[in-house]
Amino acid sequence: YEKGGEIARTLSGIYAYSIRCIVDAAAGDLGKLDEAEKHITRIAEAWKSATTELRIAAAAESAGRHAEEITLVGVTKYVDPGDAAKLVAAGCHDIGESRPQELWNKFEALHSQQIRWHLVGHLQRNKAKFAPRFALVHSLDSLRLAEALEKVGEKAGVRLKVLVEVSLGREPQKHGGLEEELPELLPRLREMPHPEGL
Repeated sequence: YEKGGEIARTLSGIYAYSIRCIVDAAAGDLGKLDEAEKHITRIAEAWKSATTELRIAAAAESAGRHAEEITLVGVTKYVDPGDAAKLVAAGCHDIGESRPQELWNKFEALHSQQIRWHLVGHLQRNKAKFAPRFALVHSLDSLRLAEALEKVGEKAGVRLKVLVEVSLGREPQKHGGLEEELPELLPRLREMPHPEGL
């Protein structure tokens, strides 16, 4: 309810200002039409954002969690850096990319933005060198990759946050470690100081 009230106050403020601009335009100040249009666009964007936030809050509550514990990651696969920047401007500061090289290109283009980068796609060992730039690697799928990340993290002097990806369906076109590999992978991962399994 608290989140809903906060969102309603924001939307009503934008809406009230838009109405004032339309009234001023009707009274002869036609320059206010452009301003009203901008604010109406802001209402539509704010509404989309608000409904997403409310859905997250409802899902968290039904799971016995707090919405603040959940991170919404906007995935920018096949989107150029300019469009990714729009996502950041809309308030999403956790950005995911499925290809390390593409993430690196966006990182370089948007380096001045406050962004937490997530790698959500497959990470090959030869691309592990990019990992220190990621807030979270969502796709640790083998002991060999964990060992590569250990070396990279040690060299960079950072702990790399990782999630273990498991392929339960064993679909050949999808990545992920096999369930039977977990008894070897997880204890070894816990012993490594630089990749930090979450």
